[in-house]
Amino acid sequence: MSSGFEDVPVKVFTSPDGAPQVTEPSLSPRAVGRLSVLRRVLGEMVGRAEPPEYLRSSQMAKLCGCEASLVRRDLVQVGANGRPGYGYPVRALAQRLEALFRPVAKHRVAVVGVGNLGKAIINYFQQHHQDMSVVALFDANQEKTDRVLHGIPSHRIDRFRSVSKDLGVSVAILAVPEAETQHVADIVVASGVHCILCFGSQSLDVPASVHVEHVDISAALDRLGFCVKISSSSQTAPKDEV
Repeated sequence: MSSGFEDVPVKVFTSPDGAPQVTEPSLSPRAVGRLSVLRRVLGEMVGRAEPPEYLRSSQMAKLCGCEASLVRRDLVQVGANGRPGYGYPVRALAQRLEALFRPVAKHRVAVVGVGNLGKAIINYFQQHHQDMSVVALFDANQEKTDRVLHGIPSHRIDRFRSVSKDLGVSVAILAVPEAETQHVADIVVASGVHCILCFGSQSLDVPASVHVEHVDISAALDRLGFCVKISSSSQTAPKDEV
């Protein structure tokens, strides 16, 4: 029986080091985010003793917190078509999404900033993220450099270019005060690293070829606080008389 999955055309290009690289079909950042959530949900599901054989788009939408139409559109883009009357084959879809996100080689990550946030990031990667490996730490505080922290060598920030080149770093995570973010980003970009995860709200001035993902914890907490406020107000508001 066909799984309902198509062979989606891919493009092959050569990376700067001469190695062949394969890119999946073009997806918007939001689509990538939704598929990432779905990947985790299905991965947990197939790990159960008796996972469901099929899931409808409406069921997946509820699990991922989005609309069913978006789920169907995203899955079509990666070559997944549901079976009328049944839905999408869970195991085959989980395997397809795992292959979509699995890197050709394990990504090497550098964390800049070895404060409390940096330590939490390191701990997360060591326990939960198998596709990326933190291979180097950097900090401006000399008391935290030229030593091994959490099993990872820590270096002065002025050595970022040479160390990242030697280790093949492809992703940099910035866990530094906002006042230092742009300066550190300049060092990272000048070193040839084009993927940055930045904790904070500050907009970075980087070339168009550099991809930056922002994680703004303060903004997220503001949104949660506002939701709590609205929820509390609606519960305490007097009801209209009839």
